[in-house]
Amino acid sequence: MAGAEFANGRGLITDTDGVVRFDTNGFLFHITDRALNSSITIPTRTCPKSGTNDTVISTNHQIGTCNASATHIVGMFKVSAVSGQSGVPYNKYFDASGTYVHAFSPVSAGNLGVDNLFLALYAAYTFRCSGGKVYLDERTRLPVVGNATVAIPQHTITWKLRAGLFT
Repeated sequence: MAGAEFANGRGLITDTDGVVRFDTNGFLFHITDRALNSSITIPTRTCPKSGTNDTVISTNHQIGTCNASATHIVGMFKVSAVSGQSGVPYNKYFDASGTYVHAFSPVSAGNLGVDNLFLALYAAYTFRCSGGKVYLDERTRLPVVGNATVAIPQHTITWKLRAGLFT
């Protein structure tokens, strides 16, 4: 028999087979901070014409503060072109829980005749918190493609986040 039971500071919800579907003694996400709503503009990332190794950029941007007990970030973010820029697809919101990989269209790649070059142009973004600070970790990869300059255009990341922990 399905039902809900609340007693002694605990709540249980069961289905018709008696299987517990919700238990307040389970791990629930508790928000510890006010909203973290802001944005950052990432500069153009360029791979030089010469060289044999891909350019990999790893940057940890501190984007705010939070309660020191917070262990997780939840929310949404979007990646959008800076006014007048091209090559930044998908101007919509994405889940900020985990790592998100954004593929870019090539800029200044020249007339390479390479299909799907943009699959090699990506930036991985991870929102995280540690020690009372909130970070946006950026991992960008730009391939060496012949004698061409390959670039990811300047873009803005806008977020609506909450910091908290599971208890």
